[in-house]
Amino acid sequence: MTTAKNDINKRIQELTKALETKSARLNDISNTVIDETGKGHMVISTEAHADYQKTLGEAREIKSLIEEQKAHLDIERFPRRAERAQLCGPGRRPDRARQAVQVPV
Repeated sequence: MTTAKNDINKRIQELTKALETKSARLNDISNTVIDETGKGHMVISTEAHADYQKTLGEAREIKSLIEEQKAHLDIERFPRRAERAQLCGPGRRPDRARQAVQVPV
């Protein structure tokens, strides 16, 4: 795997960990919501709500960055896949490319 692909995979891993952290924070904030009356009247503090909104926005941004990095990785892989497809021909598996192009002697 090339350095670019390694860097992209490393970045995806870092972003995934960051997203997991944000997700845990969102769960923690959600757990502060209380049923004030016992009849489904849920209450959250203004500070907790603001923190939730901020954290949710950050999580969405991280998720978007992960999707972008995955698209970048797909673009990095495309030339190699296209080259293998040309060698194999239509309907052939890349791992059988040699079999498809061997000529009996």
